[in-house]
Amino acid sequence: EVEKVPLHNFKIIYELLEAIEKLITPQVVEKILGRATVLAEFKIDSDRIAGCKCVEGVIAKSSHIKVQRGDTVIGVTRIKSLKTKQTEAPSVKSGTEFGVLFTPHLDFKISDSIISFETSSGQS
Repeated sequence: EVEKVPLHNFKIIYELLEAIEKLITPQVVEKILGRATVLAEFKIDSDRIAGCKCVEGVIAKSSHIKVQRGDTVIGVTRIKSLKTKQTEAPSVKSGTEFGVLFTPHLDFKISDSIISFETSSGQS
């Protein structure tokens, strides 16, 4: 008590192991900013461009991006280029159609979901 060291009692060993794991594992919280659906694929030179429609929130060029097929995450990437009507855009809102080039490249398919998110870490 003088040294202000927390004391814990556990009756079952797995409760101790769970408590230790929570203390040493950083908790990452993912906040979804927007969702889009891949409607088409365009090939220009060696680039594969996903033709998408934002269906919820905002897709921003600066956000982290997940490509998801059903419940399976295909990969996490960043946006190299985001264009609406042939013009580079910093972000797109719900209802907007756009073209996107990923870096690094991912093997997306038509009807995949594009999820824009940000992460923050904190302890529980």
